[in-house]
Amino acid sequence: MIYFIEGIMGIGKTTYARRLYQQLKEQGEETHIYFEHIAANKLDFTRKAYVTPDQYRQIKKRYLAAVAGTFDEEHLRERFLQSTDLFKNGYLIAYTEWDLSNEQLKKLAYEIYHLEICNGNVTYEQYHDLILQRWKEYFQSIDCSKNHIFEGVLFQSILLDLIGNYVLSEQEILNFYHELFQVFEKHEVKIIWIYTDQVASVLAAANEQRQDGSGQWLLYFKDWLAKTPYGYEGADIFTETMQNIEYLILQNESADYLTIERKCNDA
Repeated sequence: MIYFIEGIMGIGKTTYARRLYQQLKEQGEETHIYFEHIAANKLDFTRKAYVTPDQYRQIKKRYLAAVAGTFDEEHLRERFLQSTDLFKNGYLIAYTEWDLSNEQLKKLAYEIYHLEICNGNVTYEQYHDLILQRWKEYFQSIDCSKNHIFEGVLFQSILLDLIGNYVLSEQEILNFYHELFQVFEKHEVKIIWIYTDQVASVLAAANEQRQDGSGQWLLYFKDWLAKTPYGYEGADIFTETMQNIEYLILQNESADYLTIERKCNDA
């Protein structure tokens, strides 16, 4: 079974995914869980630079130079390989998996951020084709005898781009998702959709809980929104729009899904 745990930012996807993982493991079922941004999450393009072979060689050279002579050099070398994945004619590098306490690696990660497929760095046509190809390749090779739990890859990461960066119409988004749902229509899939009628409160609570309560998470989100038609102060409207579209997608497709309502005071 493949589980997609979905919902707006801060709604509780990670918490639910962990609970489901533990429940399935206790039942003796072999289960894998894939959180956002990690290299093992083959369906998530966020925080992954997409580079050509030449770019990869240059990045690898700088990475190895940055870790040379450190006490855990061998481990860090292995970490680079683990953060890298072949895709099409290039490589995906999950740079947030590096040791970013190393200032040289932190600088290198910042430099390759703009090489992500996400955040409007490619044309919509390229984005559309890359997403669909990645998903098709994955579902052709997935071991369906095991459980696979994905957090936020079906809606959150993609809708951020479709709504914020490419500013697609509602119908264009539904068309995109109709193609995407066809990729896994022959597989056993369950979508767990967590929703709320308290969007502003959920965002505020998430902001308090993340980054040790420093409030930086919402500031980063607002900085990103400032580059979209929603503007710096548009977090609530954007997120409500996102949730409404998630609901429309579920209504438009025939996939098996479960809805869970989240109140801002829920654990």
